[in-house]
Amino acid sequence: MIDKISTKAVIIGGSPTLEVIEVQDVIDTAIGLVSRAAATSSLRLLCPSGDFSEDGDWIEIFSRDPDSSLPDAWTRIFGPKQFFGATAGGNISVVIDAPAGSGGFAHGKRRLRHQLFVNDFADPSIPGSVDRPSDVGEYSPEVKVEFDQYTAYESIGNKVRPPAPQYTGSLPAGAPVTAAHLATAGGLPFSIPDNAYAIESGKWHPGDVIRFYWTKGDTALDAEEVGGLVPPRPMLQTGNVFTLPASAITQSGEYKLIYTISDRMDRPGLPSVASRPFTVALAPAPENLQPIIIDQAPDLIDNLLNIADLTPGPTGSLAAYTNFDLTKDQYQIIWGGQPASQWFPVTQFPITLNQALLTPLALADYGTTKGPKPTAVKYNLRRDGEVIDGPTTTINVDFSVTGPDNPGTPGSPNTRLLPVKIFGQGSTELNTLRFAHAGNPVTAEVELWVGADVPAPGMWIHLVWSDGSLVAPPFEITTQAEGAIVRWEFPWSYVAAAGNGIKNVHYFIASTPVPTAADNRNRSPDTPVEVIDAVTSTLVAPRYLGVRGTGLTEQWNCDSLRVLPLTTPNTFVGQIFVPADTRMAEGQQLKLELRLFRPRTGTPIDDRKQTYSVTVTRVIKDNGHTFNIPFSFLKEARLGRAEAVVTVALDDGTTGRGEAAVNIRTTLSTSYCDLSPVVGP
Repeated sequence: MIDKISTKAVIIGGSPTLEVIEVQDVIDTAIGLVSRAAATSSLRLLCPSGDFSEDGDWIEIFSRDPDSSLPDAWTRIFGPKQFFGATAGGNISVVIDAPAGSGGFAHGKRRLRHQLFVNDFADPSIPGSVDRPSDVGEYSPEVKVEFDQYTAYESIGNKVRPPAPQYTGSLPAGAPVTAAHLATAGGLPFSIPDNAYAIESGKWHPGDVIRFYWTKGDTALDAEEVGGLVPPRPMLQTGNVFTLPASAITQSGEYKLIYTISDRMDRPGLPSVASRPFTVALAPAPENLQPIIIDQAPDLIDNLLNIADLTPGPTGSLAAYTNFDLTKDQYQIIWGGQPASQWFPVTQFPITLNQALLTPLALADYGTTKGPKPTAVKYNLRRDGEVIDGPTTTINVDFSVTGPDNPGTPGSPNTRLLPVKIFGQGSTELNTLRFAHAGNPVTAEVELWVGADVPAPGMWIHLVWSDGSLVAPPFEITTQAEGAIVRWEFPWSYVAAAGNGIKNVHYFIASTPVPTAADNRNRSPDTPVEVIDAVTSTLVAPRYLGVRGTGLTEQWNCDSLRVLPLTTPNTFVGQIFVPADTRMAEGQQLKLELRLFRPRTGTPIDDRKQTYSVTVTRVIKDNGHTFNIPFSFLKEARLGRAEAVVTVALDDGTTGRGEAAVNIRTTLSTSYCDLSPVVGP
């Protein structure tokens, strides 16, 4: 029960006459600060009795707020209660419990005093009468009591983490803490922000102490305390600094510094916000770094990277170095003036640098430069955030070309160069070569480019056939202007070497008639040239079966005809046999073109052709094949001439070709071999 002070106190009035209360569990007598245990449970008081107190006298205890605007606003917090066992000069022991469920007495300062009253005994003559305090009593001087229920940076309903310690050393943000740095700096210095908490309960107080922790987390663990002192380091009102000693930094990894502030009762507040993270890297740093080796420009003898090198490369490698760590090390490539590449993990040695990485860097760095460009190529290593510069390799890069600049990637077909046109001798059929052209010179035609980098003396056009052969002779540009059409011939042998089929042909512009591997080729787009049975190999001549006579009298006539079995009426055919040839390509067509014309000499009055074909099989390759020519086609030859041409694709890419001619007679004296009448001239 808590009551306002009774009227007895007013009646008593005057000055205090009792001795002051002795508050137990006080840890600072100057301000009456009670211990943490007492502040959160019970307040123990020794209240002096008077020299003349007797058993049955009464005690009351009152409290007031010294900061209240009503300095005499006393509130009863104990009693009235009779006490017994009083002795002269003794004490009355009183225990005042903190309000139930409150967790302790209210934070703040208090003043206490006690009052003693003589017992007014009950009147037995009055029913229900009981002892009670008399109207006259005495009181003690007030005593200071203070309850501190809040730590630093805490007030009612509000508890925050102190601000982060601030690193004040010279290590750049992100740079690792290495053994070398610690040896030089001696540790990591920090400043601690002053306590600027706005509410009195959480502000700095004398007696506050500070502890530091080097941790990977955000919790203050005793095992991670660093720089501890006995007694603990005082938290100054301003100017707090701390150097984390090098001896406390023993493990690699990512660490932060936090601190706690404990109050006068050694009650810690929340851990501070963590400092910036520090990557500790105590392992020996990488050493003996070797320069990059660019495979296409590996040494002083060959240090040129040109367009030809863009086919296999550029590629490169990094050799192993001392103190490597495959679990942590990373590398990046810096090519010329280009931004550094991303970081890649080091997983093995040698480290291989592929085209996908180096080609974009090389092309972007060279840009539109003309001629060789000295280019520095280097790499960096990174471990635990520390970057180690690698050595530099200097090579020459030249992606420039003779003739018009390539709007595309160097080495790719230059769209400013018009494709070449190819003609067989005496032919206007574009990009088609036939048997009739075989063995004769072939014509190449190029329309020169227009625009920047105009044609000029000292430029040469080199034709390249589909098999990569450099066709000779090249064409030398002399006085031809842009847009001019130039033509030159080259031997059929280049066509013959590549065989039949669709052949992609191109040309390039160079500055010399005999280009070397170091010369950049300004390449045109491809021209597909169709070579149709023009490149041939000789087959054994086909045979007209049943031929009569020999030499000049040799003749394919009515007696040569065969009757196909099981035909009614009889079906007559002439037969031409193609001998076996193991070079025939299976699955391809074996073709027989048969021409019949009459008369045998002079201008034909009847001239006809028929083509027959069969798919080549293993049996045909091994045994040959007989074509049956219907008499219905043969009969109009009368007294004429037969010319057979056999063609077939061979395994070597050429066309096998065999030819045979014979005089043919398909008449008797007045009628055809089948006795049908001859009609017409």
